[in-house]
Amino acid sequence: MWMARNFGYFFMLPGLAMLLGGITVGVRHASFRQSAERAQGTVISNRYSADSDGGGTYHPEVEFVDHDGRRHTFISTTGSSPASFKVGERVPILYQRDQPEDGSIDTFFQQWFMSLLLSGLGFVFTSVGVIPLVFRARREKLGEWLKLNGRPIQADYTGAQLRTNIEINGRNPYRITAQWLNPATNQVTVFHSENLWFDPSPYVSSKTISVLIDPASPKRYWMDTSFLPKLAG
Repeated sequence: MWMARNFGYFFMLPGLAMLLGGITVGVRHASFRQSAERAQGTVISNRYSADSDGGGTYHPEVEFVDHDGRRHTFISTTGSSPASFKVGERVPILYQRDQPEDGSIDTFFQQWFMSLLLSGLGFVFTSVGVIPLVFRARREKLGEWLKLNGRPIQADYTGAQLRTNIEINGRNPYRITAQWLNPATNQVTVFHSENLWFDPSPYVSSKTISVLIDPASPKRYWMDTSFLPKLAG
C-alpha cells in the first residue's frame, strides 16, 4: 500500500516546511530588532478577528509618536484570546523609521510566538515523519544483512492478526505470526511479518513459515512472505 509505505513523508515534508518557516520568521525578527527604533506606545483598542471554528483572537491596536514627533498607529499581527493588553495600557514598541506603520510590541510573546509556534509544530511533525522512515530503513538494512548472513529456520504458522491499533486511510493492516522452539535453549521465539494490507490467511497453505534469524540473536529476524500474492494498486 503506497500510502502506508510513504506515511512518514506526509508528516516530514510539512514539518520541514514549518520548521524552515519558523526559523525564517525568527531570523527576520532578530534582524528587525537590531535595526529598529524603540519608543513607548499606548493600546487604543483590541481588534477582534474571528476564525473558521467559531472562535477568534484579539489583536492590539497601538498608537505611538516617533522620534520626529509624528503620530502613527499599527495593529499587531500576533493575537490572543483573551486580549493580552488593556485599552490605555502603555507598551514598549519597535519600529523602522521608513516603515513606522509596521511596528510591533516589544514583548517576548509578541516578538517570538509565531517563530516558536512554527518551529515547535515543525519539530513535532518532522519527528513523527522521520521516526517511521528511520525504522523502515533499519528494517530493510537488517533484511538485506539477514539474506546474506542469516540462519534459515522453519517457524510454525500460528495465524494472521488484524492490527486494530494501526489505521491508515480507514484501513487496518494484518501481520502473520509464527513461533519457533529453539532446541538449544528450549525457548520459544514469536515472529511477526511486516504489515500486510490484505488478509493473508487464505494464501498460507503451509504449516510453517520461512524465517531468517541472526545466529547471535533470534530476536533479529526477517520473515519471508514472498509466497503471498501482491496487492493490486
